Amino acid sequence: MKLRVTNKCRRPGKEVIDSAGMENHIHEKGYRHKKLTDEQRVQNRIKSQIRARVEHVFGFQWMNLDGASLLRFIGFDRCAMAIALRNIIYNFFRAIYLIKTQKLAITL
Repeated sequence: MKLRVTNKCRRPGKEVIDSAGMENHIHEKGYRHKKLTDEQRVQNRIKSQIRARVEHVFGFQWMNLDGASLLRFIGFDRCAMAIALRNIIYNFFRAIYLIKTQKLAITL
């Protein structure tokens, strides 16, 4: 499939996203004499909340789990295992945080 460039900043337009069968998650933009509607503002807020939740996971791994270091392993399987272990460690940290903040009693 050949992508067609629709504007100066060379970003694919809505037609390309629709033709690929993907869902459009691009924020709407308001202009000087054409403000965003209330529905567009709500949709932008929902998109931002989803993006922020996803980006916080990567930010935590980058800052706290030495995610900034380059993975230097021989073989794809070893790199995949290192990433999986970081994800598991993140899940442990997240679970501990949720337990502490909600004061949950966990019995094993």
